[in-house]
Parts: sequence; C-alpha cells; structure tokens
Amino acid sequence: MDRSYIPLTEFFEHCLSGAKAQGYKYVVSLLARDTGYGALYSTLERQWVALDDVTAKDFLFMFVGDTKDADRRQDAYRRQDAYEHLYAYRTEVQTKNYAYVYNDQAYFYDKTPLKSELNYDFSNIRSRGRYTSDLPAQQTQSIYELQRYFGFSRRDIPCLVFVNLQTESKTRVSVTDDNLYDLLNNILIDLEELFEKIDALNNDIDRFSSLAAQLTDKPFHANAIDAINIRKELLRASGMLLPEPRDALLYCINNLVHEEGKVDPFFHEKLDKYIGISKSLPKNYVEDMEALLDNVEPARSKAEINALYKRSDHIIESYNYPKNMHGKNL
Repeated sequence: MDRSYIPLTEFFEHCLSGAKAQGYKYVVSLLARDTGYGALYSTLERQWVALDDVTAKDFLFMFVGDTKDADRRQDAYRRQDAYEHLYAYRTEVQTKNYAYVYNDQAYFYDKTPLKSELNYDFSNIRSRGRYTSDLPAQQTQSIYELQRYFGFSRRDIPCLVFVNLQTESKTRVSVTDDNLYDLLNNILIDLEELFEKIDALNNDIDRFSSLAAQLTDKPFHANAIDAINIRKELLRASGMLLPEPRDALLYCINNLVHEEGKVDPFFHEKLDKYIGISKSLPKNYVEDMEALLDNVEPARSKAEINALYKRSDHIIESYNYPKNMHGKNL
C-alpha cells in the first residue's frame, strides 16, 4: 500500500517499469468518491493493515498522497528551465509533467511531451503508505482524472483497476462497500499458482541473463561452443543408429559417462572430448549455453510469462460476474 507523492495519472504514465523492477505484478487503484461511498472508505480504513499484508509483493495498491512538495519542486524546476534551457520549456504548455521534477532528461520539443520513466522512490512506501483522515477527500479529487486516463465511464465507478505490469493492460472490477479484503484475497488465491509459475520463469530468464554475461569470458565461452558443436554432431549421428546403440550413446551424452563396451568405437574420440569439456564447466552449462545461443529457452519463457499474465487478467475480470457455490462463473 502506497500513498503517491506525485499525481496518480503521472505515476501510471511514467512509473510502471519501476514498479515492475520492484517485483510487483500489478498496480491496483481504487476509483470511488467519498460522497455516496463513504462506507467503502470506512471499510478501507478498517481493513488497511490486512490489505497491506495480503497484497504483499504481488499487488501494489496505490492511493493519492501529498503532492504539494512535488508541485513546489516542479515549479522551481520549470522556472530554472525558462532561463537556462529555453528549448526545454514552452510557456504555452499548460499540462503539468512531473518528469521535469524527477528526470532531467525529459524535455518538450516543439510542445511534444516525451514519455519517460521517473525515478520514483519505492523505498519509503512503509512510511508513506498509511491511512489518514484526509485520504477519502484526496482520492476523490483524483477520480475524474483517473476515470479519463483509464477510459472509464461514470457508471464504471466505484471499481478497482488492475494494471498489468507485463503488458500494461487494464482490468476493471466492480467493488462494493464491504468486500475489499475478501475480493483481493480471493483474487490472489486464484492467482497464486500462476504467480508461482511466473516467478519460476523469471528466475529462468535471470539465469540465462547471467549466462549471457559470461559470454565476455572468451576462453570459457570457446570451450562451451566446442562442446555444443560436438554434442549436436553426436545427437545427429545417434538418429541414424539402431535403438540399442542409439540409447547407449544418448545415455553417455546425457550422463557424461563413457561405456566403451556399449558405444561404437567410431564415437569414442568425440564422446571423450565432449565429456572432458563438459565436466570442466559448471553443471548443465553446455545445455544452457546452447539454449541461450539458439534463443530457445529465454524466448519460450517470455512467451509463457505473457500467456500466464493474460490468464491472470481473465481471472481478475471474472470477478465482475456472479459465481456459484463452487466458485465457478454462472
């Protein structure tokens, strides 16, 4: 749970990649005015600590905070630009752009705003992310801008909006006065297995990224390339053997052992060289490096992650529809 120190529309415009880098999968925001939905904010106040705990590191629940300091910093920066960097500021531009405050590389050229990332401070979420008595009024003042930003109509409010940090797709879910905690908790229960798979796939991608960094170690890399080429040659040859000698050769390749009595002498030299190189490298290094160079595993992992996020969006959206006693949509 966080109280943004910049306007929420600016956060959604410029800070999503930063939230993703923190490990969050979705950014969630509440669109509800305090007039007519006061009970909803009473529920929010009562459930704040529990909501903070249940959303944890998967959902970043964002609310409006104190932006006065950001306003002052932005005004000072713009005044400085007007004197020192005239090309970066046009007095005709009326829309506030907080990229000026937190990223001095974000400029207007010919009155065109550049989409850039802000250096949003995620380290102070604990101190900022507290319910205070002015939250309902502050949140209410942002609803019209958020409604327009997300393209929602008046009848779509009150709702929660879930912004997918992988695809930046937006999913709206209706909310009532008393179901905030149960709604988010049930959604997270339904997403738990998908999120575990996403985390595992991201770990695989990180592992391949680490391997890619080792490509700069040329002698190490050259040995792996030799082993990869020998392995491919042996695997191609195995496809032309009868079942028994083929299985024996594959067993030796996969287990890095040489059973001379079972493997055709024609393969002894290449098999010994492959085993020797592979054993001098970290475990599974040759197989992983081959997958990396062919861009098979990283591409497959990214495709699977995208598919899992799409399934997550569908699960979240399903909470707009009635469910039966077994949790299935009616």
